[in-house]
Amino acid sequence: MNIVPADATPAQQMTVHYGTDALELTIIWNSVGQHWRMDIFDVNTSEYIAQYVPLEVGIPIGQRYGREWIFMLADLSAALLDPVSIDDLGRRCVLMIGSMDEVREAAPVPLQ
Repeated sequence: MNIVPADATPAQQMTVHYGTDALELTIIWNSVGQHWRMDIFDVNTSEYIAQYVPLEVGIPIGQRYGREWIFMLADLSAALLDPVSIDDLGRRCVLMIGSMDEVREAAPVPLQ
């Protein structure tokens, strides 16, 4: 399990690696809807895996894509609240990547 270095920057792009996958993430703060969203681009195949996925606490991203990894947003305060302000990402809420078992073990509160 790894924590993705996402922070409160309103538009950020980074590449993360998991196994043989190289994934380019675009993470955007939607100031109108007051939420974070993420695009996942597979660098190896030059295809999007997911686009416009909202970052919500405890909801695994990637399970349905047949990959060995998932992304999961965790609330470090244990309140299980989605990010409600731009400053929550990277502080109260952290984005993790790993297998479902790795992320479940590392989460600060039990995940379903």
